[in-house]
Amino acid sequence: MKKTFLFLLLPVCSFAQKIELGVGAGISLNSKPSENLYFKGEKTTINPAATVQGFYNINERWQAGLQLHFSSLSGKSTVTNIDSMGHSSSEDKRFVYAKTNIIGCAVVNARFPAQNGYVYGGAALGYGVSRHDSKTLKSKEAYRTPDGGKGAVLGLQVGYVRGITKHIAVSAEAAFRYQQLGYDTHAGTNTVTENLKYSVMSFPVTVGIRYQLFTSETREKERQDLMNPGETE
Repeated sequence: MKKTFLFLLLPVCSFAQKIELGVGAGISLNSKPSENLYFKGEKTTINPAATVQGFYNINERWQAGLQLHFSSLSGKSTVTNIDSMGHSSSEDKRFVYAKTNIIGCAVVNARFPAQNGYVYGGAALGYGVSRHDSKTLKSKEAYRTPDGGKGAVLGLQVGYVRGITKHIAVSAEAAFRYQQLGYDTHAGTNTVTENLKYSVMSFPVTVGIRYQLFTSETREKERQDLMNPGETE
């Protein structure tokens, strides 16, 4: 019975051995938005960022998975802005394009061996949304876009994963994400019949922890048990 159980479990363990789960935190920068968003800050602001990810290592060279990024999109102006409706903004306050910017992507990475781990680089394709209370401004904010922006995302990422135990590794990643966010509301300028839309680039940099569900040593032990049933019955 033990031999039969191990035989049935082996494919599951072989799959799980290739799965990596990770979380991370860091900072994110973003570019000046394009198109018909009126308040566009020229000054770069630094925002917190977080990531949750899961990868399947297809082989020694390739991995594929899903990744979530959480951050904010904002900027500051170098001058006082006055729009066509008479609203003004100070250079000391932020323009908030997305208080919570959530990006979900399918990713494919190429892996290259490195000391005690590997470096990787790859591409991402997914979807992004902007969520916040657009009717409430904090003391350091001059403007918030409407709630509910959404659109396609393209991206690239590079990183390094270094093992510290059989199951746990530390990781560092720098990513690039290009978003096109559209809204079901007007732009808020004199072109009131045109819905708000803009493109923006974000650059999240995070460090974190990776957990491998099963190590290669575990997988090899299961194979040895199958090859030597007398020792496990």
